[in-house]
Amino acid sequence: MNAQQGKKFNKNHRQTERVQKHHQEKLHKKMHQELSLTEEQTKSIEKIRAKRAEKIQNLREQIWDLKEEERKEIHATLTPEQKEKFEKFQEQNKEGMRRGNRNSIDKPQLQKRKMDKRRIHR
Repeated sequence: MNAQQGKKFNKNHRQTERVQKHHQEKLHKKMHQELSLTEEQTKSIEKIRAKRAEKIQNLREQIWDLKEEERKEIHATLTPEQKEKFEKFQEQNKEGMRRGNRNSIDKPQLQKRKMDKRRIHR
């Protein structure tokens, strides 16, 4: 991952990471209370979680790199006109994802996913 990609990657995931960190802190506090953890146990658990968080961050970066590699390979196979359309398509898809829209997924597929989620939660 180059420096520019790294900045973009970090910017895209800051909010998600903050939310996850807040959730983890609440969970950790509740676990500490429920289990009556000693200070030593608390420190040990914090180390375990920090190690896991680092591994997750590394995996995210690998996924980012794979997606970027895929985009470049696709781009290399397209004609100049297709490349322009592809870039517009990519931008529209990114905008939709930022707003939480799932317009890139066709409606029947989206409905099926919603139904599947409902079945799982019952």
